[in-house]
Amino acid sequence: MILLALLLWARYLLELAASFTACTASPPAGPLFVNPEEPFVNIKHILRGAACLLAGLVTVASAQAAAVRIATGVDSSNVVLPQGATDSHWTISVDGGSTFTAAQVNYASQICCSMDTVASTAAWITDSGSADSAATGWGIGKPVYLRTTFDLTGFDLATTALSGTWRVADNLLGIYLNGVLIQDALNSTWFTDYALSVTAGAPAFNQGLNTLEVRASSINSLWDGLWMDASVRGRDGNTVPEPGTVALIALAALAAGATKRRRT
Repeated sequence: MILLALLLWARYLLELAASFTACTASPPAGPLFVNPEEPFVNIKHILRGAACLLAGLVTVASAQAAAVRIATGVDSSNVVLPQGATDSHWTISVDGGSTFTAAQVNYASQICCSMDTVASTAAWITDSGSADSAATGWGIGKPVYLRTTFDLTGFDLATTALSGTWRVADNLLGIYLNGVLIQDALNSTWFTDYALSVTAGAPAFNQGLNTLEVRASSINSLWDGLWMDASVRGRDGNTVPEPGTVALIALAALAAGATKRRRT
């Protein structure tokens, strides 16, 4: 009796393996049904449904999304920093790119003229300042460089894209991703949001460390800064199924092989 039960379970596992393989090629159309006259057929359909569910879970796991946020004036937990705080995610150069220092969140005195209409999810950053002055170290008409880096190690670059919004006070000279121009120059960009977009699979993305650089200038060395809230999203190329799933897949593969050998 016990031997017969074991043989039946072995047969059910083989059916599960075959169903798993079939589901990856052609999922079943229509609901499962139960036929009281053919109990073994019922079990076959149940096993096929379970195998299809397992195959679906594996597919979903392999397509799991990954994301990196790129924002100004936030900490590592994406909490907006207070005015005057150091933003360690961004560096800035006001001497033509010779030296870079950590960026600083703008003081309220350095924000005017509709700069305060940005979303509260990020904050303006600049090079320096004080609570009682609108002045910055940008100079007049000189190129200013703001940089941040982000890591795309393990991302599937064919599915990776960048999107978000930005503002610059006063003029944008260009936005570059790993040295590739992704946003042309624009003047007077402090009073409304502008879209930032890099399409999926763009060659500008690197597998590993990436550098985003914003080049800007000021018309008066007052009320200057960068505001940005963007994200890079794509599939995680390193997604690994749970150990239990791996074991089931391995069992299905072995069983499928045994079924093939038995039929040949």
